[in-house]
Amino acid sequence: MKTTVFASAALLVSLLASGVSLAADELHYNLYNFTAEAQQMVENDLMQATLSATHESNRAAEAADTVNQQMQWALSLAKNKKALTVSTGQYHTSPVYKSGKIVAWRASQQLHIETEEFGVLTDLIGDLQQRLKLDAMQFTPTPETRRRTEDALLVKALDQFKTRAKVVAKTMAASNYDIVNLAINTGGYHPPMPQMRMKAFAMNESVADPSVEGGSSAMTVSVTGQIQLRHQ
Repeated sequence: MKTTVFASAALLVSLLASGVSLAADELHYNLYNFTAEAQQMVENDLMQATLSATHESNRAAEAADTVNQQMQWALSLAKNKKALTVSTGQYHTSPVYKSGKIVAWRASQQLHIETEEFGVLTDLIGDLQQRLKLDAMQFTPTPETRRRTEDALLVKALDQFKTRAKVVAKTMAASNYDIVNLAINTGGYHPPMPQMRMKAFAMNESVADPSVEGGSSAMTVSVTGQIQLRHQ
């Protein structure tokens, strides 16, 4: 009785192993890997600017106090403008060395502003540069624009993948194909180089509004996958 049970179990294991081996062999035949992608130029409808307040003094407290006043002034101007997202950034107070000795203290703080209303921000930047320095300016698509564009590009990329799969199947005289795996990459985003403006202006010096053009960025969605051809 035990011998019969052991023999049946051994036969079952053998059949299962054969089935797994056969399935594995079938999976490794007629496999093809390729990538399809879709790309589109997208309008940069979000403007971002970074400015900084900086002051140097013989006393750390005086340097920090001056920067605090400059930032309070800048924030009061920004709050009077509509459609702006404003936030303060890094704040530093550090010693200035000369010949290994501390000769002064330098304090600085950043101000980040972004908006879809370019004219509003350029006007504000012109005012803020009376006391703050413009460190960087750049343009990107808004998150909503990126999501909407990615969805549209994903549909196009998947359609191209299916088209290529059919071409491969037809060329290799296959009756059809199965998708073994599929990976979607929506990280193909190439923004323009940030526009930098590092010139420092004297306190209360009149500054003209900067001229800006948002331009566009390239967005890409790619689909990489593997198919298995069926021959009947």
